[in-house]
Parts: sequence; C-alpha cells; structure tokens
Amino acid sequence: MSSMWQATSFQVTLPVYKLDHYNFIYWGGALLSMLLSNLLLTKIINMTKSQTIETLVQVTELDKKTVNKVLDGLAAISYEAVKVDGEALIPYFGKLVKVNRKARVGRNPITGEAINIPAKTVVKFKLIKAVKNAVL
Repeated sequence: MSSMWQATSFQVTLPVYKLDHYNFIYWGGALLSMLLSNLLLTKIINMTKSQTIETLVQVTELDKKTVNKVLDGLAAISYEAVKVDGEALIPYFGKLVKVNRKARVGRNPITGEAINIPAKTVVKFKLIKAVKNAVL
C-alpha cells in the first residue's frame, strides 16, 4: 500500500493548532472551504493537485508542506472511514458513501445483445445542501 494514502498516526503542526487524526478532518474541511470560497471569487474552474496546493498556500498563508500534509491526511482518513464504516463526512463539502449495486441485465450498445452486469460496490459523493445552494 502506498504510504501517501495510508491512514496511520501522524501530526501536523500549524502556527496555532496542533492537529491529530481525530480533529484532522474538521480543519482539512475548513481549509478546503476557504479554498472553495476563493475559487468562486477568482473563477478558477479546474486545478491539478499542485495548483490546488499553491492556491491553498496563498489563501491560508501556510507553508506548502503543511497544506500538502493536510490534503493527503484528509484523503487518507476519508478513504479509511469509507472502507471501515461505509461513509465519511467531509465538512463543508459532502459525504463519501459506499453503495451496493444489484446485478442487472444491460445491453451491448453496438450489437444490442443482452449482457449480465454483476453486482458491485461503488463509492458515491453526496454534496451537502450549502454547496448545492452556493453552486446551483
């Protein structure tokens, strides 16, 4: 397993707050919320991870290494929570939810023949109402 996404014990020291894995998601969500509000003001549409980190560095005035740890930690904690509990709340944005899809019969779009699609588990992201109201 890649160490970048591994949710083990870690700590990130910010200028005022010391974050551990219990309250990490709250502060990660707060940083992402600040990013989102600035994105709406600056009209940045799509960003890579490095562009997102650079924008967060400018918005929060934190160093690049800390912002990168926050994003990686938020992802690792969220992924582990979905794996264990079936859902993970990401404050200010929404919830990752594990959903079981039933087996079904589909159609090959080229030949039109019926094919069996097996049951599987997928992860969905559900936006919170505040994001829907802000964006839509």
